[in-house]
Amino acid sequence: MEETPPLGGFEKPDHERTGRDAGWRAGTGDGTDPDRHVHVVVLGLPGAGTSKVGRLLAHHLQRPYVDHDAVVGLSSDDVPDGASRRDVDALRRVLGTDHSVVYGVGGHVVEQIGRDDLDGAYVVWLDADPEMIAARLDTSEHPVLGAEPLSALREMAARLEPVVRELADLRISVDQVDPETAAEQIRLAWRRHVDEIESAS
Repeated sequence: MEETPPLGGFEKPDHERTGRDAGWRAGTGDGTDPDRHVHVVVLGLPGAGTSKVGRLLAHHLQRPYVDHDAVVGLSSDDVPDGASRRDVDALRRVLGTDHSVVYGVGGHVVEQIGRDDLDGAYVVWLDADPEMIAARLDTSEHPVLGAEPLSALREMAARLEPVVRELADLRISVDQVDPETAAEQIRLAWRRHVDEIESAS
């Protein structure tokens, strides 16, 4: 039988880095994992802050952060030509892991995934105005946007809107809030979501 290679892109939660004894659910501290498989998938346009917000959220939830580009082996110099079967397979493998994760996925993948691919994950879309992104963007970090990033962002936002409406459990505007505040707002919404699941079971 062919052995499945280990996934890259996993960043250990802070309590594993420091050796502190803490549970996967923020605040329990008892080493249990009652929220197992309630993954959080953070989606957004390039430059919306998916990685930054995702890492902060992972810190709050004391679980690993997983960067999609690292999982599939993309570097900042690569220009993804849309999403491939590789992207969808990687997403399914990450969401099939034993412990809950926060998974940051770029906009170029969104069109190719459906609810079935998300395996019951809690899906967050970071709403960001293309003009505000373009004004602060380091284009060297987002070559997918090409020579006219504002036009590319506007086109991508319009194209993805119907997909986001179908996939997202939560949409949060990040134009006027800092990443820490956005991460905390997501954590609170996610907690309510998990409580609803537990009360219904």
